Amino acid sequence: MHKIKLLCFTILCVITVWSGFFIERFKPNGPEVLTENWQILTSDTGTAEFEQGLFYLSSSNANKAIEFIQVVKLKQNPNYLKLKGSLKSLNVIPGQQKWNKARLLLLQYDASGERLQMPHEVISISGSRDWGDYSESFVVSPLTSELNVIVKLSQCTGSIWVKNLSLIPVVKTQFYIWLKRILFSSWFLFFIFLFYPHTPTKKHIYPQIVLCSCVIGILLIST
Repeated sequence: MHKIKLLCFTILCVITVWSGFFIERFKPNGPEVLTENWQILTSDTGTAEFEQGLFYLSSSNANKAIEFIQVVKLKQNPNYLKLKGSLKSLNVIPGQQKWNKARLLLLQYDASGERLQMPHEVISISGSRDWGDYSESFVVSPLTSELNVIVKLSQCTGSIWVKNLSLIPVVKTQFYIWLKRILFSSWFLFFIFLFYPHTPTKKHIYPQIVLCSCVIGILLIST
């Protein structure tokens, strides 16, 4: 019986992690939001250039931030937005704070101009990297009336290039929705099977509590 439970647990773990990291959760649900109307914040120790969809930022002063910002006014809030782009870095040396790196961000603000505490980071990197594609899908708060899309060197030195920047509304795919429902139902049945046919003794309850905690962590990370 214990071997069967272990096998079921392993299979469910593999499927859950696979669905969280390798299944496309979202599909496009609207037109491109970004335009070429970018604001530039720079200093005399930095360079910020934008030409034909290619951003170039370089800084030699870790006390100054250099960034491109596009302000997006929302007339109707989508439930989700996907921000993606390709990024290359050269000799980016982090600043004093952990966020003082090369970053691609999506910030949300309410009607009063107050920043909402929502997930906002697509990528934050240092060092030298060749071109890579990065993306993140964000929940849009019902309170959001303005977005700031930001490409920046956040008080660090070095250079970055960014291209293929895109912000589009997205929705969850039906396949992902059904897969998530099936997984939650499967885990629920597994827990019933785990404690069947008797109430666990004190000797066995602690390992099962640890097991349940691991499962909850996996579900939270992958869904």
